[in-house]
This record gives sequence, C-alpha cells and structure tokens, in this order.
Amino acid sequence: MAGFSGQLYVQGAVMVDLLYRIMQDMIVYHCQRFPKELAEFHWIVDAKDPAVVTDWEDWWSRTLVIWLQAMSLQRPGAMLPGGDYRHFRRFILAELPPYLRDVAPPGDRTYVAGIDLQLMYRESFRFSSEPESGLELVDIVTNALRRGLVGNLGEAGWLPLRGLMIHRSDVYVSPVGLIHQDNRKLARPLLPVMNKFRTGGRIMVTRGPQWPDEEGAGG
Repeated sequence: MAGFSGQLYVQGAVMVDLLYRIMQDMIVYHCQRFPKELAEFHWIVDAKDPAVVTDWEDWWSRTLVIWLQAMSLQRPGAMLPGGDYRHFRRFILAELPPYLRDVAPPGDRTYVAGIDLQLMYRESFRFSSEPESGLELVDIVTNALRRGLVGNLGEAGWLPLRGLMIHRSDVYVSPVGLIHQDNRKLARPLLPVMNKFRTGGRIMVTRGPQWPDEEGAGG
C-alpha cells in the first residue's frame, strides 16, 4: 500500500466507502420490492489496463473485504423488520466468525454476525476492460452528474438523475474532498446543483409489508 501513489490510495478508499453504501442501500431497498435480486451478487469493476490486472487492482480486491468488515463493525447495517430476506438467507451468518469475536464491539457481537461479506463480494468479482452494458450506463450517469456540477451541462441533462437515487434527509450527492483549512469553501461552487438533489429521489421504505408468501401468493 505504501508503494502506491496518493491518488490510487484515495481512489481505493473512496471506492470501498461507495461499495459499503451500495451494500447497505440495495439490501434494504430490494428486500421490500425485488427480493430475488438479493439471491446473488455480481461485481464488475472498470479495469485500468486492458491487458492485465494491475498491482493496485490486485491488492485492492484482496483487501476489499477486510476494509468493509472493519466498517461494518463500526457502522453495522440494519435489517428491516418485515423485509423479505428469503433469497438472502445464504449470506446470513449464524454466528460471528472466530477471528472477529475479539474485535467486534461487545454490544454488537450477535448483531454483526449478520452478513457473510466474504461470500457476498468474492463469489463473483472481476475487473473488466471490455464494453459492459452496466459499466457503460454508470459512466454515462456519472459523467452527466460531473458535468452538471462543473456547469458544462444544462439542468435538463442532469436533473432527472434524481429519480435514480434514494431519497435522504440530506443532499443525495456528497462530494469527497481532502482535508483543507477551509474545507467548506471547496464545495461552495457546487451547492446550486447539489441543493437540487434534496427532493425527487426514490422513497426507501414502502407503505407497508406486501411480501409474497413461499408459494408466490400475496401475503
């Protein structure tokens, strides 16, 4: 890790935080709407070199689960009461693994045993430099938002992106910046666009439990 550039370290840290947030949101979102989507996870990361997995990609992918495990101990996710987790059961641990029992907070040792991160992230994880429809769509959305933030795209081009995001009490878009003496000043030019991402998102919790029973009938 010490041999990589500062840019690669920052990228790795930001990507781990992104994956943690995705993991938390997608589980709660889909357990209410499309529970079968929680049966398996396929992770595809845009590769830097089309010919080979780089040293940084190899190191980052091997330490990813360790980082996420540490974050889950500090900020354990919630299981939604009434959610449909039938298809997610194989990722739920019966007990905390031995190597975590001494480091988990005492009050959370039973709770944290919830998710097998090794299985969730390592069962299907790869880097790809080939055209991938999912990666292409993410690239389009990300570039539209970035251009909107810097003022190179009109509101009609980026405002509809709110409909792809989860509604939160705070702004949906959270820029990441390095520590600065006047850090708040760095984000000030972005505020006119960021403030548009306070409404229009998808509501996380549905009106009430309407999960199908085991045979598929309405419950």
